[in-house]
Amino acid sequence: MNEKAGILPEVEKDKVVIVGQNEKKFEVKKWAINQHKGHTLYEINLETGETTKAEYVQVDMELTKVGVSPNLQTVHKKVITKPNCIYISALNIKNAAKKFVKKAKEGGLIK
Repeated sequence: MNEKAGILPEVEKDKVVIVGQNEKKFEVKKWAINQHKGHTLYEINLETGETTKAEYVQVDMELTKVGVSPNLQTVHKKVITKPNCIYISALNIKNAAKKFVKKAKEGGLIK
């Protein structure tokens, strides 16, 4: 006769499952653009020179600091950043090109 089979019957309820805590995702704010009312955020690709409207993701979060008022800043959308691209807030695409040329001259990218 098998002694182990009679002493401890195998039941699904008796199994122990270890459940870990969900990982909390923290994002570090890289930079911010203060967009004026009526302006659009344009994305300029530095390799091709192509200018398009920036793409956004809906986020809805609140940024807070320890020891400061709880509602320090609210973010409702986040820009999808791409490599070798810069972002300029401007009234229209022509204005964005002018701002880019001005900043590129200041930075020494173009003469």
